[in-house]
Amino acid sequence: MIRGLDDGATTIAAAVEEQSATAGEISRSAREAADRTGLVGGSIAQVATTAETSAGSARSVLSATTILDQQMEQVTRAVQEFLVEVRRI
Repeated sequence: MIRGLDDGATTIAAAVEEQSATAGEISRSAREAADRTGLVGGSIAQVATTAETSAGSARSVLSATTILDQQMEQVTRAVQEFLVEVRRI
């Protein structure tokens, strides 16, 4: 009878040890997943910052293009007026 209890206790101890090892592995995996999630979050923040910077640059280029387009229209009108005056001569 004592031998049966001893065998049972040994089996239980082995199962508890295995569960403890499994819980430790789960804990390690969870920490690793949390660390990687933090890295991904940081990368996403960097991408957002870069996208915002790119959008600002695009707005600047659009503004410069609009100004250039207006200046080209003024030059075109001036050349047309000049040609009208030259043809009158």
